[in-house]
Amino acid sequence: MAYRDNVQAAADKRNIPNPLEESDIAIASLTFWGDDGPIPIAGTDMNRAGRFFFQILAEELPRMTESLPGSLECDRYLREEAAKFFAERWENDTPIFVAIRTSKKVDLKWR
Repeated sequence: MAYRDNVQAAADKRNIPNPLEESDIAIASLTFWGDDGPIPIAGTDMNRAGRFFFQILAEELPRMTESLPGSLECDRYLREEAAKFFAERWENDTPIFVAIRTSKKVDLKWR
């Protein structure tokens, strides 16, 4: 399963044990914004890897300041990276995947 391998590789790269623990995830929750308003994604056990994906993306993006971004555009690049990371799970209709595919922006609530 490519998805599990991707999560494991990302955790290994950051010296984080897998399965991921809540204390390893720096993003508490996500709020996606699209044409129909906000789509909140609370921090749950079921979406740790999803929040970890956004943490990785935000940390690896080149930026002009030392601070981590508070939001990201849900553009083609983000969707392509999500499709690669989530692999066989990407086509599922879970709320976080639907939100990534349909939203314009995501707000990151850091701990």
